Amino acid sequence: MYYLLFCLTSVAWLTGGVFLVAQTIVSNRAENSCLSKLGQAASAIEIDYVRHGSKNLQSLDARLRANNPLAYCAITNNEGRFTAHTSNEQIGKPAEDPAGRRLRWGSVDGIRFVDAHSRTIREYQTPLTAKDQVIGTLRIAVVEPGLLSIVASTAEVAPLAILAP
Repeated sequence: MYYLLFCLTSVAWLTGGVFLVAQTIVSNRAENSCLSKLGQAASAIEIDYVRHGSKNLQSLDARLRANNPLAYCAITNNEGRFTAHTSNEQIGKPAEDPAGRRLRWGSVDGIRFVDAHSRTIREYQTPLTAKDQVIGTLRIAVVEPGLLSIVASTAEVAPLAILAP
């Protein structure tokens, strides 16, 4: 009887550990992917700004949002106003940082917050420079993976990880 209880406890702890590790891996993978996209997008925007000025910023912003699973994408000028945004009604309005936990990776700043739809959002910001001058800030936001996406990504390997030992 005690042997069965011990075995079931071990399997339960192993199952919980698999989901905890899966959550960490999925979150880190999403974060690394987003930071990589942020750097690539910032470079593309800076090159286009040098060639064409600010006239293509809105189309670059829309293309970035369309090609990536982002909650939103925006570009602010040095005065802190949106010059491009995936939501057109935000253009020209002042950009406000939401209240949340601050994150930092070198020149990239981040904020983790809960939006009006109760989704956990991570917003990443990096300065945009052209000809050694800061021309604004690129902001991209992603929705943190929820429990269902973690369970779905773990479902493929969980049986093997739990039953093999």
